[in-house]
Amino acid sequence: MTDRKKSPHDGHRSRMREKAAKDIEILAEHEIMELVLSYVFVRGNNNPLAHALIKKYKTVYNVLHAPAGELAEFYGIGKAAAEKLRQIHLLYKRIMLAEKAPKVFMGSPGAMKEYMQVLFMNLTEEHLYALYLDQKYNLINKELICAGSKNSADVCLERIVQLAFKHSASNVILAHNHPQAASAPSAADNRLTKRIFMALDACRVNLLEHFIVGESDCYSYYSEGIIETLIEEAARRNKN
Repeated sequence: MTDRKKSPHDGHRSRMREKAAKDIEILAEHEIMELVLSYVFVRGNNNPLAHALIKKYKTVYNVLHAPAGELAEFYGIGKAAAEKLRQIHLLYKRIMLAEKAPKVFMGSPGAMKEYMQVLFMNLTEEHLYALYLDQKYNLINKELICAGSKNSADVCLERIVQLAFKHSASNVILAHNHPQAASAPSAADNRLTKRIFMALDACRVNLLEHFIVGESDCYSYYSEGIIETLIEEAARRNKN
């Protein structure tokens, strides 16, 4: 019986992992993709698939952010493997949120924007979140208020106020996204922000900020002076 002729791919996974263990920064994009795929497909040669994915999506980041249904149909990946890739993305997002979360919210506008951009990463529908903070601006809880276009402004407003009471919050930060669009607020965004500010103010809860995360940037109501204007208007109303 003759020995099997050695393939150039024999021991390839081991060599790839050893290379990554020494210095992952030296890996090419397709090699990183192949390393990720080795946790999805525990046997076989993933090199052709890694090359094909990078050719189509350009980066590993884009692959992990691609819709699972789209990935399932690509190159025979299948639903189960696409779901595993989606889970890797969700784990990555969870880790990034923990890393980017400011210790004290409102302490660093730049850190806050980075956190919000991670929060809305890869969401294709509009989502509205509320972050409930204590008097010292520490995060009590983060709540998804609504997703998609089915919820009315009244429902969103009522839920935001109810959760403020539930969490005994002193301060609230709002954030929503504009999927595949600029972050500039619409007239409806401005009206809802004002209504939420007034409703919270009546309950002696402060609306500190409202972020809108667009396709490539992040809009801040506080930085644009709109929150300050709302505070001044409330002061005049209370005076009268």
